[in-house]
Parts: sequence; structure tokens; C-alpha cells
Amino acid sequence: MLAQNQLIRECKVMLKKVQQSVCYMTGETEDENIREISSLLHLNSKETSIQMEAKISNAEYRQALSTYIYKLKGPSGCLNDVIRKLFTDEFLQHYNWDGRWERESLAQMKLVDEILF
Repeated sequence: MLAQNQLIRECKVMLKKVQQSVCYMTGETEDENIREISSLLHLNSKETSIQMEAKISNAEYRQALSTYIYKLKGPSGCLNDVIRKLFTDEFLQHYNWDGRWERESLAQMKLVDEILF
């Protein structure tokens, strides 16, 4: 497990270096909101989803989140991959589209309703 954690840390460091290089070449600056979004995502609890929903009301944060999701979609535009990257399976067990059968509604979440679609 320690070796796996070490490997993950090394991958994160390499990813950060590549991202900085790409941003330098394209002229983009690294956005603080993007870093915060990537740390919050893989929503795994109701609390993190409430935290994300509250931040979506900020226009700058909403734009950064839209950009982040657009990058996740990539050229294929497949939402299945994006949903897998936004939510954990444990989180989705408590949700369905309409909120039926004692579950929460995904369709009413700002993240899904306003940003994803």
C-alpha cells in the first residue's frame, strides 16, 4: 500500500509538471478554482455535493467548473465518462434521476442541471 501511495504521489507530481509546461506553452494561467474543483471532485458524500452546489452560484467558479467538465469530456463528448469522474459509485447509490424510491434527485442538482447539460 505504501508503494502504491508513493506511485500516486509521483504521478501527481509529474502531472503537475506537465500541466505547468502545457500552460506555459499555450499561455494559459493555472486557475485556483480549477485546482479546488479537481480536489473536490469525485463527489463522495452529501456534504461535498452541498459544498459544490453553494460554490456554483459564483459566476467565476461556475465558468471554471464548466471549463473543467469540458476538458473531461474531451473530443468524444461522452457524458458517461464524465459522470464516472464527477461522482463515486457510493454517492450514486443514494441518487437517481427523478428522486424516486427514497433517493435524491440528480436532475435537481445545479452541477447536473446547469453545468453538465
